[in-house]
Amino acid sequence: MEERKITLTTGKSSWFTRVRIADDPQEQAAGFQSICSGSYKDTQILFVYDQAFRARFHMRNVRAKLDIGFFDAEGNLFEVQEMHPYPKGSQRGPLTAPSKPFRFALEAQAGYFAENQLQAGKTRLQWPD
Repeated sequence: MEERKITLTTGKSSWFTRVRIADDPQEQAAGFQSICSGSYKDTQILFVYDQAFRARFHMRNVRAKLDIGFFDAEGNLFEVQEMHPYPKGSQRGPLTAPSKPFRFALEAQAGYFAENQLQAGKTRLQWPD
């Protein structure tokens, strides 16, 4: 996955962060499965789609809790959820889906959104189209 710098804005403050970009079906299917477990803490993956749509995310072969934030087509954060690893030895577990269509999804270590004060309805992702 390519690495890029993105801008997140909350209120009057903006900051940059480096993310891995999952913008093709193979990268989107792999997500954190392709990241070694020691890197969860330092890695964020931004899933980028051509248009807003509905999809579900799984945690197969991911061994740490993650946060996922969903952004609409304008880059507005509208929902944050915590995702849990599948039970040990299981190939099935819960799927995570937002309440409405999204264009971007940002996965990061559990607690990332709270620690960085990224809140639904108050945070915007600036993405160059």
